[in-house]
Amino acid sequence: MSEHDVALACRLAHMLEQLGAVHPVALDVSAHSTVADCLVIAGAESRAQLRGYYRRIHEEVARCALDVRGSAKRSDESGWLIIDLITVIVHLMLREQREFYDLERLWYDAVRLHPLP
Repeated sequence: MSEHDVALACRLAHMLEQLGAVHPVALDVSAHSTVADCLVIAGAESRAQLRGYYRRIHEEVARCALDVRGSAKRSDESGWLIIDLITVIVHLMLREQREFYDLERLWYDAVRLHPLP
């Protein structure tokens, strides 16, 4: 995992925090995953917020000239949007989906990058 991945994950989590997302976190999963090095997970209170956070992430990614492998793996109708930045994967979820799937619990042994413990 590179310092760039950590910086990107932390920057995105911080940006989501500033936008009012529900408990954004950035996790270093590099020791446990072959798919990505970092995860960013954030909640939204409504589908409109979910779409807004999604749009802002894409604006930031474009500003940084980063590649997006895949996007919107799920529709906003599902309450869960995924943005695959190759080494960083962003999960934007409605509060209900986030509580149900509890990704932080699934990655309990990951190192928390943001917010710091």
